[in-house]
Amino acid sequence: MHSRRQVALLTAAAAGSAILGLTAEAKPAVPITPQTELTQAVEAFRKAMVSANGRKLVAMSSPSLRFGHSNGLVQSRSEFVRSIVTGKEIFRSIKLSQHRNTVVGSTGVARHIFAADILLDGKPLNVKLNCIEVWQRSGGQWRLLARQAFKT
Repeated sequence: MHSRRQVALLTAAAAGSAILGLTAEAKPAVPITPQTELTQAVEAFRKAMVSANGRKLVAMSSPSLRFGHSNGLVQSRSEFVRSIVTGKEIFRSIKLSQHRNTVVGSTGVARHIFAADILLDGKPLNVKLNCIEVWQRSGGQWRLLARQAFKT
């Protein structure tokens, strides 16, 4: 027979486990799939753009990156990263919506609506664009290989 205190502690532990989604086998609540990993990579890249984190942008992109803008400008990885870390392009906010990700083998295609509040050469600019990104899984990590934005 358990004391009231033991019963209370056991009840609290069970409730805490239920809240955290833990089971006796401690399985994750949602399995990690390649599409989930790709979604996480796209989000991490978005955050790196907003924070102007050049190291992270380089680490998350292929040396062969071609970053296409809706105005026709296509930048190499070094040109793209340089424009962000020098403040030529300041992404004050980026919101991605309507995600549609597909993964086939080590290639991922991410499509979304890209809405951003930008300072471009010191001038405010608000954009809402369609985007398609091609990602490649290499060394256990997704890296952006190509990105093209186009007007809706």
